[in-house]
Amino acid sequence: GATNQIFYPESGQRTRVWLSDHNGKALYNQRIVPDYAHMDLFIGRNAHRDVTPIILEELDRLEGLAGVGQDQEVSQTRSALP
Repeated sequence: GATNQIFYPESGQRTRVWLSDHNGKALYNQRIVPDYAHMDLFIGRNAHRDVTPIILEELDRLEGLAGVGQDQEVSQTRSALP
C-alpha cells in the first residue's frame, strides 16, 4: 500500500524490475493501493472491497498466461521453472 512504512513503494518497484529482468516482464505488475499500509492489504477494514478484486484480477491474468503460452518470453520462463 501507499502508506506502507515497512516496505516502501520504491523498494517494491526495484524488486519488480529485478524479478522482471530475471523471469520475464509479463509475469509482474505492481499496483500501489492508496490509503493502505503493509498488512492492511489483506486484513484492512475494506480490503475485501478495495484490494481483493485486484488480487483476483491478477491471478486470472496469470492463469491466462500460463494456459495460453503464446508469449515466448512467458513460455521460456515457464519452462525454466521447476
